[in-house]
Parts: sequence; structure tokens; C-alpha cells
Amino acid sequence: MKRLVTEREVLELSAGSRLVLPQGALVTPAARDAALVRGVELVEKRSSGAPPPAGPGPTLAGLPDGEYLVELRGGKARIRRVERG
Repeated sequence: MKRLVTEREVLELSAGSRLVLPQGALVTPAARDAALVRGVELVEKRSSGAPPPAGPGPTLAGLPDGEYLVELRGGKARIRRVERG
């Protein structure tokens, strides 16, 4: 049975941490969003059993307060500020 990773699980982790997922794990869209916002790196375990080497995780540090639209496609995030006028 495949493991399901939810938003709650990501929110329980420390900001900037790393979550190693078993191969084939299912991650909810809300969990991916929470990971992006909190800087949690989601990495899938390799078939050899060893996780990939650590790399810089996604971060939103430095963005001014405001409303943003986050779009995920093909594993890449696109972040746009929403302007209210």
C-alpha cells in the first residue's frame, strides 16, 4: 500500500526540515503547498534505499507580506504576488 502524506504531517515538522518519502508515496496538493511555504524539502527515497543528497529546499524568505498565487507544474513552483486594486 502506498503511503499518503498530508498537510497535517508537513505542518508538524520544523520549518526548513527534510521529509524522506518512500518510493511511490502520494503527497496531497495541500501537503506540497505547506512544504513550499514552510521550506520543508520533500525527497523521494531511491530504490537503493539511500535518499538523494541534501540540497537547498524551496524557501519564501525575503518575500514581502502579501497575497501570493502558487502554481505547481512538473515539480516546479511559480509564485506570483496578487495585486488588489
